[in-house]
Amino acid sequence: MDHRSRAFVKRCRQFGQFGLPLLLGGCADLELAREMLLPPAAVARASAPQVAREVVRAADATAGGSEESEEPTGSTPHGSPPLSSSSREEEGREASKSIQVPISLETVLRLAEDQNPQLALARARVAEANAACDLAQRWLPDIYIGTGYYRHEGGIQLEDGTLIRSSTGANLNGLDIHGRLNPKEIAFQRISAQRKVLQQKGELSKLTNENLLDAANTYLDLLTVRTGEAIARDMLKDLEDLANQAEKRAEAEPAARVEIARVRAEIAGRQQNIRKLRAQGEAAGAKLIYLLGLDSCSLLVPVDEEIIPVNLVDATPPVCELIDRAMAGGPGIEELQGMVNLVEDAIARSKGPVRFMPSVELRMTEGAFGAGPGSVLDYENRWDMALVFRWNLTDLATRHDRQRVADAQRQQAHLAYHDLRTKLTAGVRESRESILSGVEEIQLGKEQIKHARSARQLAKERVEKNIPGSSVSEVLLSLQSLAMAQLGHLNAIREYDRAQLRLMLLIGCQK
Repeated sequence: MDHRSRAFVKRCRQFGQFGLPLLLGGCADLELAREMLLPPAAVARASAPQVAREVVRAADATAGGSEESEEPTGSTPHGSPPLSSSSREEEGREASKSIQVPISLETVLRLAEDQNPQLALARARVAEANAACDLAQRWLPDIYIGTGYYRHEGGIQLEDGTLIRSSTGANLNGLDIHGRLNPKEIAFQRISAQRKVLQQKGELSKLTNENLLDAANTYLDLLTVRTGEAIARDMLKDLEDLANQAEKRAEAEPAARVEIARVRAEIAGRQQNIRKLRAQGEAAGAKLIYLLGLDSCSLLVPVDEEIIPVNLVDATPPVCELIDRAMAGGPGIEELQGMVNLVEDAIARSKGPVRFMPSVELRMTEGAFGAGPGSVLDYENRWDMALVFRWNLTDLATRHDRQRVADAQRQQAHLAYHDLRTKLTAGVRESRESILSGVEEIQLGKEQIKHARSARQLAKERVEKNIPGSSVSEVLLSLQSLAMAQLGHLNAIREYDRAQLRLMLLIGCQK
């Protein structure tokens, strides 16, 4: 690439996609752009806007190639390209535009509870239910103030049946109070409002528990991916050294060239694995940003360099003690217990004296009343009141059906409460067993890694000393064995931490 082309590419990168059409608008470098970045067959038929779009897509690739040609970069042996150099450049550009947010497990738990959008919506519903419950606790009559005008023209019947023609008008200005008091209806509205509050609080408790667990597990997944990627890179370095040894050995023993192909295949597999782990890390980071309610341009920077066993709860006490703690403060226990008590109290009240109380209606009107023939109105103060007591006989006819409905609701509340207790019990048992088993698995994993490293070192020494019977494949197998041991140890730590988090949430330690 000549000096003129290199300068143009540099300007393309400086202006970016939005400034490039302005750069081409002056037509100073349009021909250069056509010749340098478009195929010859497309130059003749491409318009200026098309050239701009093609330059936008091609400028980064060309600029990247020019930089690589000007500044030599490291490459892996055997002619293989550097691992995802373009991906590293893209990550660098994205990192410069993103807001770095340091996070730890404690930060994740705090933000997941305070800033998650689903939890914010659930809290708003709880606030709405509390406001409706406060409103249901109060009883006030309907009070109106206004005016009314009545006009009559034509025939009207007197008390004795005589039909006469009349022309009258009336006007009323004043206060109208209308009140209706039904003790059974008021009790039902209050119970319904309280039940709605408990339901929304239970939903909030459920969402909080699920979101905390999901966010913490996602953070653990992110750390696991980062740790796995570091392990894969270390193994990739060992494989590259092994490939050099295989090439040197193949110079003396042509039959050993097959081992070069094996090592290269393993290198390609590890590079693919690293790229896959990076994609999984990006997905975990994006999910965690949503769960924590952070800005979409945030770049999460874990404080922990690698995933390690986290001891949040002491799982050594007897399982019955942990279950009792879960029954006292586990997620949803308080809300469902309140629901059961509310249903029982409502059924007890429905069988009390309140069922015989009538509904009371009061209507009172007072104001300036005007009346007279035609359009002439004479005004006097007027006061009217009506007080009515009513008993609903239909309630007596449907009493047994309504009792069946209440019994079914009580049974549902008890079954839901029993089901929650059973789930909490099973969750505590499972989490405790996973924690105790995880301690042993982690220790066994350490021993496996120790022996695998020893085997790798011995195999490496055999190849370096050219001991009869040694081979590069022997070292390759030892590296694979070490990678499997490290992967098993990594998964054991992740499952242990997950069990710790779940047990903490089940017994209510986060409160």
